[in-house]
Amino acid sequence: MRRSIPAALALASALVAGCALKAVPIWGRDGNPYHYVQCDGILRSLEDCYAAAAAACPQGYRIAENVAPRDYYNSSLVFACRTE
Repeated sequence: MRRSIPAALALASALVAGCALKAVPIWGRDGNPYHYVQCDGILRSLEDCYAAAAAACPQGYRIAENVAPRDYYNSSLVFACRTE
């Protein structure tokens, strides 16, 4: 029984790490490149969207459009990376 607890914790950690958010490159209607990230569900929040945006854009980002309501269970973000 004691050996199964660390194994269960390791499995849970691997599952959560595997769910890391990544920004998906998209093209806007204006022809400019943007990124889209969706963070919904119990284990993700809007702060996770902001963290994914910061990871995708080392020089900063500009929020382009909110494509879903900003609540705990259904959040997504469209943003453009700053170039200067």
